[in-house]
This record gives sequence, C-alpha cells and structure tokens, in this order.
Amino acid sequence: MFCKNCGRELPDSAKFCGACGARVSAPAAAGGPTPPAPPVRPTPSAPPAEPA
Repeated sequence: MFCKNCGRELPDSAKFCGACGARVSAPAAAGGPTPPAPPVRPTPSAPPAEPA
C-alpha cells in the first residue's frame, strides 16, 4: 500500500508512514468493503383520532 500523504510505498501492516509520519488508514478487511447502511425510512404516524 502507499501513503496517501506523500506516496511512499509502505508495508501492509504499517500504521504510520515512516517518511512523513502520516497516519495510515487500515486496509479493508478481507471480504471486501463494508456495504452502506440501508436508508432509514420514517415510520408513518397513525392518523389523529377523531372525536366521538
């Protein structure tokens, strides 16, 4: 992998860049990227009760 700050090649286990000191984000876990969360739908509210 490469440092996103300076472009230097880094070992996959690196947490910081040895050249510029930038924090390196962890590589994606095996199994691919995390799917986005499903959109939250508002629950329909009950209609107001009619007076008897």
